Amino acid sequence: RKAQPLPRFPAVVRDVAIVVAEELPVAIAAAELRQAAAGLAEAVDLFDLYRGEHVPAGRKSLGLRITYRDPSQTLTDAAVDALHAEVVKKAIAALGGAVR
Repeated sequence: RKAQPLPRFPAVVRDVAIVVAEELPVAIAAAELRQAAAGLAEAVDLFDLYRGEHVPAGRKSLGLRITYRDPSQTLTDAAVDALHAEVVKKAIAALGGAVR
C-alpha cells in the first residue's frame, strides 16, 4: 500500500432513495451515480434496501449516500445541491428508476 495525504478540503454528503428494478445490482446503481458526478463523488454507499409498501412489485428502493469532494476547492452547499440534483436526474434516466 502507498500512503496518501489527507484531503485538504471537506467532504459534503447527500442521500437519495431511488426505486429501481429488482434485478438491478446495487453496484450498477452506485457506479451510475459515481459516473454522473464527473469525478466529484468520492464514495457511494448503500445505507438502506427496502421492498414492500409503497414500492411496486418487481422493484426495490435503494437508499444511497453520496460523498462529494473536490480536491481543489471547498464545495458550497449551493454548488453541491445543484450537482446532486443533476447527478440524480442523470442516474434515474440511465437506470430507468424514480426518486422515492
